[in-house]
Amino acid sequence: MKPKTNGIIKALKSHSKETGTKPFTTQIQYKDLDPKTYYEYTNTTVLIRFDSSVFNTKENIKLFSDSNCKIFPSTDNLFLNYAECNKTQTFDTRLLLDTIRKLEKNPKTYIKETKKHRFIDYSFYTNSFTNCLNSTSPVFFRVDSYNLKTVIRIFSMLQCDKTTITYNEKHPHRPVTLECDLATAIIAPIRYMDWSVEQSPVMVSEPFDSAHGY
Repeated sequence: MKPKTNGIIKALKSHSKETGTKPFTTQIQYKDLDPKTYYEYTNTTVLIRFDSSVFNTKENIKLFSDSNCKIFPSTDNLFLNYAECNKTQTFDTRLLLDTIRKLEKNPKTYIKETKKHRFIDYSFYTNSFTNCLNSTSPVFFRVDSYNLKTVIRIFSMLQCDKTTITYNEKHPHRPVTLECDLATAIIAPIRYMDWSVEQSPVMVSEPFDSAHGY
């Protein structure tokens, strides 16, 4: 089955609007770097790199007709390097998407959550996702449900049956990698170990921000 490219473009356009449009988030960049050729969407908390076979334009794809962006961030340094503490878990893509949607419908467990942006935790003990845990122990990573759901929806539209998630068990604030046959995505997790009652949640965006020049 062919990827649903129109649906993917629509999902990325919505993501760009919802998470704060910047010049480089208004396009899917085409990168022709010998020997690698691929398409890439990125903002300060999410990156999705598509196989060259997904789109056939061989040029940047404008998510917004008035986009004139010419400068895009360097992103190769954002990908998780191999380490013994890296762990992987493979999920059925559609079942994982159903899980995230069900978790989003549960009652809020943290005051800063919104209907679209729920805090979803991945437990290192159970190897499963759950709603926001009332804990600061480094035994899970936390992500924005909107970012996670967007990536998994796109993997589903790519007709990818399996999604593999790679994370660093000893450093839960490091970027999380999601892979399927036709794409690789990175999501910046949410900090939680240094929260206090007075602090608001902060996205871990240092690696993304440094790459983007902020």
